[in-house]
Amino acid sequence: MPKRPAVIGIDLGGTKLLAAVIDSDGNVIDAKKVTSPKTNSDAIVERLITVIEALRTQHGENGTEIAAIGLGVPGVVDRESGTVIAAPNLPLEGVELGRIVSGASGLPTEVGNDVTLATMGEAWFGAARGVENVLGIFVGTGIGAGIVVDGKMYLGAHGGSGEIGHVLMQRDGPECGCGRRGCLEALASRTAIERDIRSEVEDGRMSVLGDRVRAGKRLRSGRIAAALEEGDSLTTEVVNRASSILGTAIGSVVNVLDPDLVVVGGGLVEACGLFMMPVIIESANSRMMPVPGGPVPVVPSQLGDNAGILGAAALAFEAHNVRKPGGATAYAPVVEWVADGEVVVNGERRVDDFFIRADGKVRKRKRRLSRAELGTDRALSVAEAQFICDGRPSVLIVGAGERGQLPISNDARSWLESQGIRLVSAPTRAAITEYRVRKGPRALLLYLRDS
Repeated sequence: MPKRPAVIGIDLGGTKLLAAVIDSDGNVIDAKKVTSPKTNSDAIVERLITVIEALRTQHGENGTEIAAIGLGVPGVVDRESGTVIAAPNLPLEGVELGRIVSGASGLPTEVGNDVTLATMGEAWFGAARGVENVLGIFVGTGIGAGIVVDGKMYLGAHGGSGEIGHVLMQRDGPECGCGRRGCLEALASRTAIERDIRSEVEDGRMSVLGDRVRAGKRLRSGRIAAALEEGDSLTTEVVNRASSILGTAIGSVVNVLDPDLVVVGGGLVEACGLFMMPVIIESANSRMMPVPGGPVPVVPSQLGDNAGILGAAALAFEAHNVRKPGGATAYAPVVEWVADGEVVVNGERRVDDFFIRADGKVRKRKRRLSRAELGTDRALSVAEAQFICDGRPSVLIVGAGERGQLPISNDARSWLESQGIRLVSAPTRAAITEYRVRKGPRALLLYLRDS
């Protein structure tokens, strides 16, 4: 049997270089993490080639053929030529990185902006899998965005789209790394949070981070998260303010782009998302203009630190005509119970039977599948279960009516068990609650007709 195609995805950051062999289903077969040289471009290229050759040698021995390389860089990139136009944190400005790495490795190499590729990773393999229009926001040392329109990355006329970190949020506000004042990045990034905590501690505010600040040590995302978990009032105040500003920016951009979904990730959100996401969502929703089925869902990244390498892999696969995989997504529409036989999905009233697949898409129930097999649509057949579960959910939740009027056939139960898909059948209201609180890829069928 032929092996799945594999590529090397690389996330080249200002401090670390993460590279991995990845197959077309998004499986990370092997990964290597090393420091990023900052001395000159030759040192960076040498480190890249060393890591690439180590991965190729190891996986050539077990029969894995590497077809191409995808490379994400923190800066503005000319995708056509693979040239880095600007890279504030690395000495790569003007370097034809794609041509150089391709020549040294002998492999086709695609180069893109790191945040754009992280969004692409979520769209191919993560929280936005199967979603056509996506805004990705990634928060760490800085803040950047990626945009997917009609299933394709939107780069802009000059390849510089997604610089949300430099949207003006406060005139005459704090100075940003770009040299301007009041940028989103200067108000809501980890760098901004660290600056504000330091300033308050130096002015006499008490904090569990006080000793670290006075010792001149850095406040990494993990340290900030630990302070939040301890209930530190200063850290909570600063992070909540940054999260609210971030949500305001997201809501404003949603009003311009009208995406299906917003994915929020990056090192800061990865560490502090439990505290940040509720504030971000509330703030974003308060700024969004009303749209049918709104507000637009805002969800955390599903890929975490692997978003960059998986996005780089997706870039390489796309360039070589490998199809984007379908399947499960972290995106789940908001379902609300109204009354017996009536629910609301993303703000839209529904009174007829419907289902939601693991990719988050809402569809009218295909009753004919059960009628053809069972002679009635007042039960769930194996054919209908298979149709609903297209996309690999881990669980199928069935809202069987308020009095449990929709039985599941034995064949359907056996098939679900054989596929490793858990079955949860409950009255409609309880099923909706189960769907809303459960994590991971799930499918939902709601039987409303006889409720």
